[in-house]
Amino acid sequence: MVEKAFKVFLDALRQIFTETGIEITWCGEDDGVEPVQVITSIGITGDLRGNLLLETDHASAGKILETMLGDLASSSGMEGLAEIRKASLCELTNQVAGRAITLLSAMGIDCDITPPTIITADTVTDGISLIGESSRTTTRGPFGGLAIALALEEAAGS
Repeated sequence: MVEKAFKVFLDALRQIFTETGIEITWCGEDDGVEPVQVITSIGITGDLRGNLLLETDHASAGKILETMLGDLASSSGMEGLAEIRKASLCELTNQVAGRAITLLSAMGIDCDITPPTIITADTVTDGISLIGESSRTTTRGPFGGLAIALALEEAAGS
């Protein structure tokens, strides 16, 4: 069920990025994003439990925001990140997770999500490999790179 869920989350990411006007391509293997400087995270609860993380660098996050926000994303990169910029990145992650939960529900898998959080620094480590089964892949586009990491386990009794 976890492998199927990862494919659903990837599809949700592709759908949301397409609707937002952000062009992406999939990399065959996770070649990572270096350095990871921005992580948005959402918890998954219900039949599956775990975390969804979107990881990127400051420059890529800035370019994603420019596509999403236009003139509101006045400065490139993440330096001096204003609250609207942080909220926008969290909302993007929220939309991806929400879409995935909707797609999983159509498959008979009942889940919910927690509110998103964001961490920014010069270098951030996620520790996702410590939780259940995890999968990670990287997307690329004109914005740069974005890794999607998902760590899930089936809830007891599911």
